[in-house]
Parts: sequence; structure tokens; C-alpha cells
Amino acid sequence: MQETLLTQRNTKNSGGFYFFIILLAVLVAMFYLSSSVFSLVKVDGASMNETLLDGDVLFVNQKRDVKHGDVVVFEYPDHGMLIKRVIGMEGDVVKCQNGNVYVKYSGDDSFTMINESYLSVDTSDFSEFYVEDGTIFVLGDNRGISNDSRNFLKSQPVKLEYVVGVVTNKSIKYKKLSTSLFGWTFKLGDTLGGR
Repeated sequence: MQETLLTQRNTKNSGGFYFFIILLAVLVAMFYLSSSVFSLVKVDGASMNETLLDGDVLFVNQKRDVKHGDVVVFEYPDHGMLIKRVIGMEGDVVKCQNGNVYVKYSGDDSFTMINESYLSVDTSDFSEFYVEDGTIFVLGDNRGISNDSRNFLKSQPVKLEYVVGVVTNKSIKYKKLSTSLFGWTFKLGDTLGGR
């Protein structure tokens, strides 16, 4: 009986040791990747609720091209780092009617209503907005409080060159896990504004 218990204890300790080795390997790999392709960001604010919450830690792919529907991190002059969703790309026309957002994609003749199942409230209507070359039209998912291309960003559009990277879909899907594993890496004030 005592011998069996001792064997079980050793198995548990071995499992812990292997878990530690795997975790260390993952951390080393993440450190390497973060310097070349990926970086970590921590959300500060509620403009992306319920998709992203204040304090969520996410991975940003710095090499991926931006496309419609992406959640992007960008550095906006005089406002710091922001995080929003890409609704329109250069050459598109964006509008909102009856709480629904429509995009006339570059080259198309008519508007298409986009599916925004991630929203918990309707969007306030706004008139047609043409997305200039080299820029994107972005909205926060928490449309009631988000400062985005409908308001202060309208006077100075978000240029593609401002984009730091695209938040990975897996990072959004597993945000609780990435927050619990990597949240400790952030110091006070080392976050990204979600205004």
C-alpha cells in the first residue's frame, strides 16, 4: 500500500515537472515570437465590450495585412494606442441606417448590411462616409461609448500606417487563458487605450 502511494506521488511530481518544462518552453517561444511577429497588448477601457473587456491580454500579429472585420491596434496621434474593429477599407463607403451598418465595398454598386452578431446594442445612425485611400474606417464594439471614425477620428482618418497589428482570432476566443497566463507581464500604465 505504501509503495503504491509513493509511486502515485512521484507520478504527480513528474507531471508537474513536465508541465513546468512545457510552460517554460511556451514562454521562451512567446518571447521570441513577440520580438518578431507577435506582441502582447492589454485592453484599458470599455469601448470594445462585450468582445473585449478591460484588462484582457491579447496577442497582436504585427505582420498580417488588415481586412474587413479585423480587430486592430493602432497608434493615433495625440490619443496613444487604440483598439477598434475595421468596418471599411480604402475605397469603401460606410453608413448606418435604422441601427444597421452598411458597406458599399470598393467597386460595388450597392450597399451590403454587415452581420454584427458581436454587438449588444444598435449603432446610432450616421450618414455616408467615403474611406479615403490609405485609410480605414473603424468602430468600437460598444457603440454607445466608443470614440471612433464616426466622431473624433473623422476629422483625421485612421491611416493604415498607424496600424500596429491585428488582434489574433484565437487570442479573442481564448482571452481568459491569455490574460491569466500573460497578464503578469504588464506593469501599471503599460496598457492600450480602449476609448
